[in-house]
Amino acid sequence: MSGTTVGATREATDSAACAETTASVWYRLDGTHDGRLIVRFDAGGDLDATVIVVRRVRSEYSVVTCSNTDENGNAQISLGTAEGGNYLFTVGQRATSQPGSFRLSFLVPDRPERAPGTALPRSGVTSSVDALLDQDDAWTTAMRRGQT
Repeated sequence: MSGTTVGATREATDSAACAETTASVWYRLDGTHDGRLIVRFDAGGDLDATVIVVRRVRSEYSVVTCSNTDENGNAQISLGTAEGGNYLFTVGQRATSQPGSFRLSFLVPDRPERAPGTALPRSGVTSSVDALLDQDDAWTTAMRRGQT
C-alpha cells in the first residue's frame, strides 16, 4: 500500500519506541494466524521514518518491535504473529525529517514443508527456495532397487 506523512499529525499517545516522531500514519491488521509476518517499508524522497508494530489485546496496547529507516529510506521487520492477533503499524515521520511518501508491504512466508513432502509428479518439478519467503520445498517418490 502507498501512503504519505504529508498532512499527518502526532497524537499524545503515539509511541516513541525507536525515535522521536512529529507525525504518524496508522494501519491495522486483524485476525492473523500463528506464523511470521514480514513488513517492508520503502520511503520516497527524503522521508526518514520509524515503523512501529503494536499488538492490541482488548483495550491494551504493547509495542512488539520497531525499526528506523536506513540511509536509503528502507526498513524491514520480521515478527511472529498469534492466532487471532490484532496488530497496528505506525509509520512515524522522524523529528528531523521532511514529510514524504512511502510504500508499506506485508509479506507472509510459506509455512515449512512437512516430511515426507508432496508426491513428485512423473514429469518432475522446477522449484526454487528463498531465504525469506520460501525456505524449503520437500518432494517424495517411491524408489525401487535397480530402477532409475
